[in-house]
Amino acid sequence: MASRRSQAAADQSAASLQTSYASVFGSRKLEVQRIDLGDRGVFYRVVLPATSLNDAAAVCSAIKNAGGDCFTRNK
Repeated sequence: MASRRSQAAADQSAASLQTSYASVFGSRKLEVQRIDLGDRGVFYRVVLPATSLNDAAAVCSAIKNAGGDCFTRNK
């Protein structure tokens, strides 16, 4: 959902996205993951865990229909 350079910025993005797409997320909560990319630095990703790739694609489609942007990835 988002990638930020600081934990605080990621937390703020998560809160904003949670509010903006509450009807899409339902009871699901966004998570912030710390990712160390070595020479590129540390980033904090805002993600919405999904039960399957199909579930993630459906949520992503709903977000896009609501005017947002997202992509899915397989672990």
